[in-house]
Amino acid sequence: MTWGRTYWAVYLIVAALAFLGPEIYALCTNFKNTLSDYARYELNVTTPAQAFNTHTAAWLLTLGAWLVVTFWLTFHIWFERF
Repeated sequence: MTWGRTYWAVYLIVAALAFLGPEIYALCTNFKNTLSDYARYELNVTTPAQAFNTHTAAWLLTLGAWLVVTFWLTFHIWFERF
């Protein structure tokens, strides 16, 4: 067994708890403290009433980063690609 097997398991658990703990607490006490509310307020993430071009550059960049990271990690970890 290498240190990587232990490290990544512990890291993923800690990272998940570090995110989910405050997020669940915020949902139960004050939804204004959630990540989604932050994104809506700071990045002006809203459902467009007109065309797709009503979003800001920050919205498009964060959406693009999220999709790339999610796509890459999904295929890298579960399908052993990339």
